[in-house]
Amino acid sequence: MGIRITITAWTLTLSAAVGTLGLGKWAGPVSFFVALGGHAVGTIADKKEDEREQREQIRAVAEQVSETDKYFSPQIVTTGDQKADLIKQKFKQLGIDLAFLGVTKGSAYDRYRFAPGPFQKMAAIDNHEPDLQYLLSSSMVPLVSKSNEGVCIDIPRGERTFPEYEILPRPNGHAVILLGYDLGGKPYFVDLGAPSTPHLLVGGCTGSGKSEFIKMVMRSLMDWYTPQDIQFAIIDTKGFDFEFAKGLGEWLWRPVANEVEDGVSLLRELTEEMDRRKHLSDLSGVSRIVAIVDEVTDISNSGIKEVKKEGNHYLSVIARKGRKPKVHSLIGTQKPLASHLPSDIRDNLPIKVAMRTSTREDGHTITGINVSSEKLLGLGDLFCLVPGKPLVRLQSPLVTVPTRSLFTSMRSQTDLVWLTPKEAKIVAMVTSRTLARWADSGKIVHKKTDSGHRRYNKQSLMEYLESRTD
Repeated sequence: MGIRITITAWTLTLSAAVGTLGLGKWAGPVSFFVALGGHAVGTIADKKEDEREQREQIRAVAEQVSETDKYFSPQIVTTGDQKADLIKQKFKQLGIDLAFLGVTKGSAYDRYRFAPGPFQKMAAIDNHEPDLQYLLSSSMVPLVSKSNEGVCIDIPRGERTFPEYEILPRPNGHAVILLGYDLGGKPYFVDLGAPSTPHLLVGGCTGSGKSEFIKMVMRSLMDWYTPQDIQFAIIDTKGFDFEFAKGLGEWLWRPVANEVEDGVSLLRELTEEMDRRKHLSDLSGVSRIVAIVDEVTDISNSGIKEVKKEGNHYLSVIARKGRKPKVHSLIGTQKPLASHLPSDIRDNLPIKVAMRTSTREDGHTITGINVSSEKLLGLGDLFCLVPGKPLVRLQSPLVTVPTRSLFTSMRSQTDLVWLTPKEAKIVAMVTSRTLARWADSGKIVHKKTDSGHRRYNKQSLMEYLESRTD
């Protein structure tokens, strides 16, 4: 348009000049044809200019479409798995290139593995769990981690199943414990008798399964060793979860301590036993002692000044020096705050088990590294960190019969008599709810049939009823 105006202006100027030259009657036609020619030339020039501008605009739009297509391409190559496709598409929209490697199905969650593209910054993958939860319509937040397997995205299953504890062949080692099963169902063992793993710290909020985990560890030791090999020193200040332990008999090094003052006294005795063993020339015939503290902060953060001071001292001594005299500690807490458990105790408990916690900071306090323990599923879902090994996610099996009768009885299962709930109600003269409560708290032995129905061990029921009348 600008060219057309310019040419027209020059044409009019020329026309005026023609008139000035005095061409007489020919001035008008000459001016007209000159103006007409100028207009035509201007129109052609403007058309070419408009076409050039159009081409540039089309090229710019095409470049924008091409750039946008990188993130919103309608032609996404399918992986054959709907969830994997959704995850790839979501990360592609965020400018993150991932290649699907495969999926491993588990009892509580499925693990989707991806390989990051070349030059992909791994930090860009963080902090997208809420987006994935919404995208996948998951009831729980998926857990994203990075390891030598690639980028792992653990997606909770709609229906979760729990592995039940079963007696496994005894592994090689001096005092091996079972910590749980990995995603593929493989048992994960650690030897308390090894130089680098004599003690364990486990932490988790209410509902994480911490106490059940400790029972499972006890059960594995008792299945693989005798009281001549292993004995327990138990501090149960809650006085409920380890009620069954009072009937462990020769498995107990000392009676169960239910008060914090008694717990401190028990810890003192353990340090004295350690001193005694230092002077023994041969420890081969001496049983190992596993000190179990279900809630350590009742002692380490006690409101009683002397209890706190002495308790922390003895806990620290056992953690630092207990390995050689064969005294081990299994320390649990629902309140894994750095201010509640001194670092000289935490740092000397090398096996770290983080169950579901209230905050990410709690998981860091337990393990010493940044873990998403607040996103675990609870009920035995855990992270385990063992010296020299990578962090692993495990599921603690459910121990359905952790009672004194099971632990102390050496009879085979074929010699036991099992009662239906109806038969047990007649024997005990109590309701089904009471029977279930006794069983769940470890007072009587029970099991579940393949169809999920409870059966109660007659002998353990009779023993418990007899103890109530004493």
